[in-house]
Amino acid sequence: SSAHMEQAAMAGFHRRSQRALTAPYHARFHAAVIDVFKTRSKQIAGGYFAYLSPPLDDEGKAIEALRATLAAVGDDPALTILRRQVRERIDQHERCLRCRQLDAAEEA
Repeated sequence: SSAHMEQAAMAGFHRRSQRALTAPYHARFHAAVIDVFKTRSKQIAGGYFAYLSPPLDDEGKAIEALRATLAAVGDDPALTILRRQVRERIDQHERCLRCRQLDAAEEA
């Protein structure tokens, strides 16, 4: 189906080796995500978030951008799923950063 084709295309977007290439799209993702969740099906919106959400970076910029998106979502009942996904992604990124910091401290 076309939904599966869209998800397959999105799944290949972020590659660790191409972070510099995809970095300019991070702000565009956050600018569009609310509209995607308001106008597209749950399946497409969920895939958009799952596959196109910018990856974690060592500086915490991804977390800052997610927090700004969460603030923009507010309490809008139409965006409950997005709100939950953003909170979960923030939590995942924060755990990953803590693990990286612990690893770095052990190596030092």
